[in-house]
Order: sequence, then structure tokens, then C-alpha cells
Amino acid sequence: MKNLIMDSNRLSSSTTESGPPKITIVTPSYNQGAFLERTIQSVLGQNYLNLEYIIIDGGSADNSVDIIRKYESHLAYWVSESDNGQSEAINKGLKRATGDIIAWLNSDDWYEPGVLKRVSEEIDLGQDRYVVMGDVRMLYPDGSERLFIQPDIKFNRLLHHNKLYQLGGKTGHPSQPSIFWHRSVMEAVGFLDEDLHKAMDTDYWLRMLQAGFSFNRIPEVWSNYPIHEASKSGQGWEAFFDEWSRVEQKAKAALCPKRRFETQLWWRREKTSVLLARRHRDAQRVCRQAHSLPPLQRFKRMMRAFSIAPWRINNLSALKPGPPSV
Repeated sequence: MKNLIMDSNRLSSSTTESGPPKITIVTPSYNQGAFLERTIQSVLGQNYLNLEYIIIDGGSADNSVDIIRKYESHLAYWVSESDNGQSEAINKGLKRATGDIIAWLNSDDWYEPGVLKRVSEEIDLGQDRYVVMGDVRMLYPDGSERLFIQPDIKFNRLLHHNKLYQLGGKTGHPSQPSIFWHRSVMEAVGFLDEDLHKAMDTDYWLRMLQAGFSFNRIPEVWSNYPIHEASKSGQGWEAFFDEWSRVEQKAKAALCPKRRFETQLWWRREKTSVLLARRHRDAQRVCRQAHSLPPLQRFKRMMRAFSIAPWRINNLSALKPGPPSV
């Protein structure tokens, strides 16, 4: 497909002293015509006075380009050309970004009204608030919804996210569509790793944390994140395991020996805690099941629970005679 490019200089390249900070939003897209217009409308519908909106299309063969052309007078830049995936597409936009505040919004997600104004109010360098994030509304194919409350983002928990997820422990991974950062953050950590195609955001957040930036949660819903067959998350999180593991190893390699030892020690303690909690739950389940059994079977079931977690059994009442079995 012939490359299509549109660049507009109609937007101010710097923030005026009296105006709001400039916000740059980058939307990568590839054959997402079924969702793209809603995404674009959610950005332009913010009616934010100092917006720089960039769309990077990967050479779509559907109606995406027609949709983009419909709004091109409101865009700072757009292009439709082949690329090496989502990470490269986002980087193309980030490298053109001139905003004071930056974020990317995928072509099937959309913002809630008034979000950009709230972001401009919440990012405060004087209060060390370089990165802010709102909560996310998750939407599922069956029509159900779930509010994703952004967790408290800490380096060790995010570093070991892959192992914690598979172990059933408490994870601490934020949801990307509602995260915004000051451009000084990007200047400090650079751009996305283009060798990553699923866990590039995990890698980016870890690099922000390693550079000393904290994530500040605002208890408001800022974006909507639909899960569908065409989305990466719709393929199941198992598809992310390999890249999450690579990101963990990459982040550890960047640590000094002392810090690397501390993260490994943290993981050993957390793993032990998760496993003990699992054994506790298993033992309690066995205890609950024992209530309805005849005395001898109840005793055997309790002994089984005791063998699972002897230091956690607090339901010995199950050994007392229960109602006669029928």
C-alpha cells in the first residue's frame, strides 16, 4: 500500500503561560476500522484546548484510512504505512510528540469525557507527580463489565508479575489506557522496546520505576478497555508469559548486584507467603467439607487438613459431633 502521510502545524508547539499544558495522545492502529472511530471521537470529544493527536496506522487494508481522513483536519499528524508491529507504531508517534503530557491509546479503547482536563490538573511536578493513572472499565464479549482499580505499583511486585500471576498470588500490574506521564519521564527512560509485542508496557513501567518515578492513582474511571477476539488480551494472558519472563530478566540485568539480591530475596519471601496462603485455603476447605461427614470420616478429613497446614487449622470444631448422617 502506498504510504499516506498528513502533518499539520496548526497546533501550537509549546504551552502558553496562560493556557493548559499540551497533551499528546498517540493511537497505533492496524485493521481496526470496526473500533477506530469510537477511539478517535473519544479523544477529540475531550474538547481539550491544547491537544496534539497523532495516529499511526500500519497500512490497514480495511476502512481505517477512510475513517482517519474523516478527522484529519483535527490531527497533528497521521500516517498509514507498514511497520514491525505495535511497539514501532507507538514509537513513531512518541518521537513526534511535542506535548508536556504524553500517553498512547490503542485503537479499540476509548476515554471517558473530561479525562484530559483531569490529567492536566493532576500531573504536578512540584508534588513529584510525574505519572498519574485512573481506573479502567473492562468490557467483556458477553456484555458484562468490571471495574479495574489500579493497584499500588511497586517495583518488586511488577518485576515478578509473571510468576505471581501463574502462582495465584497478588499481582501489581497497571492497566495501560488510563496512564499518562510528563514528557520528562520519556526523556529519562526513552521509547518502547520494539522487540516486545505484548509486554512492552510492562517493560516501560518497570523502567519508569527504575528511574525513580512513582505511579499516582486517581480514583476515577478514565478509560474503557474492551476484551474481544481481535485484541491481544482476548487471546488469554498465557500468550504473554514468554515476554513477561523476558522483561523480568531484562530488568534484573539492569540492576546492581545488591539490588538484584534484594529483589530475589523479596521473591523468595513472597513465594513462601503465597504457597502458605494456598495451603491454608486448601485446609480450610477440607475442614468445611468435614462438617457433613460421619464421625470417623470427619476425623480422617481433619487429619488430612492438619497434614496440609498444621499451623493454620482454626476450625477444630469440625471434630465435634455433628447432626446424624442420613
